[in-house]
Amino acid sequence: KHFFTKALPAKGMGSNIEENAAHQRKYKGIRRRKWGKWVSEIRVPGSQERLWLGSYATPEAAAMAHDVAFYCLRRPRSLDGLNFPSMLPASVVHAELSPKSVQKAASDAGMGVDAQMVLNKDKTDEMKMKMKIVERRKCLMRSSFGNMITSLKIVGHRKRES
Repeated sequence: KHFFTKALPAKGMGSNIEENAAHQRKYKGIRRRKWGKWVSEIRVPGSQERLWLGSYATPEAAAMAHDVAFYCLRRPRSLDGLNFPSMLPASVVHAELSPKSVQKAASDAGMGVDAQMVLNKDKTDEMKMKMKIVERRKCLMRSSFGNMITSLKIVGHRKRES
């Protein structure tokens, strides 16, 4: 079994305790390539053959692929050894699959997690952009309101002088 972790943030970055704990979370059966992709593979029981499970953008996706393959190939009595025991797809729980079918099921599960993570990131990015626009509008309104008050004070001051 291979155990790898997410890379820790650079010193001084991410001082939030929860963020650091999340970065230290270990996932079974995955590793990170030099260029940042996360990959997963597993040995087929009773043989020397390794089953390639895929390359993913997130460690969670690679870990999900490993969970599906591990469960399908070994049918453990306990789900404690899985990375995400509560997220095991129902479609594989009772299925007897060939190694090639296991490979496809694992890849599909991993790609589904990657897609969801990207979708969530896109939604988060969109929300951040909307919040920036709202903040800019508020600043602009405050600035305009301030200019308007200043103008009224000047006009009011001139009227009193006359």
